[in-house]
Amino acid sequence: MAYRLLPDEDLGEGVARIAAEELDSAIGELRDNLAEDPVNAIHSARKSLKKERALLRLVREAVYPDVYRDENEVFRDAGRRLSGTRDAQVALQTLDKLREHLAGRLPAATFDALEDALRSRTPRTGEGSAVRAVASAVAGDLEAARDRLLRWTGHAISWKQIERGLDRTYKRGRAALADVEADPDDEHLHEWRKRAKDLWYHQRVLHPLWPEIMEAQADRLDQLGELLGDDQDLANLRRLLTTDHSLTSTVADDLDPVVELIDLRRAQLTDEALRLGRRVYAESPKAYRERHQSYYRARGRPDGVPGHDTDVETGAVSARRRLQPGTGSVT
Repeated sequence: MAYRLLPDEDLGEGVARIAAEELDSAIGELRDNLAEDPVNAIHSARKSLKKERALLRLVREAVYPDVYRDENEVFRDAGRRLSGTRDAQVALQTLDKLREHLAGRLPAATFDALEDALRSRTPRTGEGSAVRAVASAVAGDLEAARDRLLRWTGHAISWKQIERGLDRTYKRGRAALADVEADPDDEHLHEWRKRAKDLWYHQRVLHPLWPEIMEAQADRLDQLGELLGDDQDLANLRRLLTTDHSLTSTVADDLDPVVELIDLRRAQLTDEALRLGRRVYAESPKAYRERHQSYYRARGRPDGVPGHDTDVETGAVSARRRLQPGTGSVT
């Protein structure tokens, strides 16, 4: 199913379903799809882990602090262990984008030589035992997390708890934007991207509140995340070109002009991101919170659909019944 609550779904049940689906998806990619398409399998598994962490942040107020800390750490570490298998591939894709956006600024031969050097360092992902071992170990950790899923999803969740998570995410994104406006260094830009991604995921989860509005907001956040993601990829490529002498020594051409082009493109991306980000975060936190609260209340009906916080015990029992840990599915 889509990464969103359903129109007729209890909040607790919906969170349990989404959490189970994303974990099952990540496990399936690493167990079943790695051999056929390793690059896509690892990429898809990492995306599911990011969505899982964002969902956990959204319902943080409903989770015991130690449970939140432990499960967040598991998902974070799993994503990090998988990231190394894609670094070289991302560097190649980033170079291709740079060549496309700034065509004619440098001789094609310079880009070709750099591409050859990067490609020679790209592992045959999924062919080596090391990659398979990492994927298998991570899948095992996620299966254990799947068995523990009721620790943070097997209970009723109120709108107030969701609202506090959404409010926290929006405030952190606004603060990160202010930091970038004051000093657009790599650390601040990276932090802003993470916070914008969280808000994007949260808008997607809450899509039924008002589908047209929530989807439009999610689309703008997706655009913002893409701009900041492209900037981060360029920052990583720049770091590689300026610090990895084993790479640069294989390229005969002077790479300083490439670094200058990276800086030019990053400046363009940052300007675009700031223009869009100021609109995304234009509301005060209070106005943002109250607007989404009004959407939620407007949808409330006394029949158990999202927007109504009665019968919470029934919702908790139902969530436990639907989510069967260790089975790999939601019944």
